[in-house]
Amino acid sequence: MTITLETLRELFDYNYWARDRQLEACAALSEEQFLRSMGNSFASVRDTLAHMIYAEWVWLERWSGRFPTKADAQEVAAERFPTLTQFATVGAHLNTPCASTLTGSRTLRSSSP
Repeated sequence: MTITLETLRELFDYNYWARDRQLEACAALSEEQFLRSMGNSFASVRDTLAHMIYAEWVWLERWSGRFPTKADAQEVAAERFPTLTQFATVGAHLNTPCASTLTGSRTLRSSSP
């Protein structure tokens, strides 16, 4: 299956739009609600957001020709984000290199380890 770069850009635009809506909704949560164990696949709202950031980070790493290890993944581990504000900061930080890749200013690689 081939996906055009234009389609990939649309998907990432939607991803950022949806992520921003999720962060806005989470802004109404208290710290206790943000960190409370929910008994889901990801223990808390914070852990769910950390998973989203991790997935975006992994794609960026792979497109850059790197294949992150478990040790590398600690860069975006949930524990590194005790507050919602930190997620917004990291998310915005990831937007730039992803957007740069998708506008063609960087080469998109699709290799496997």
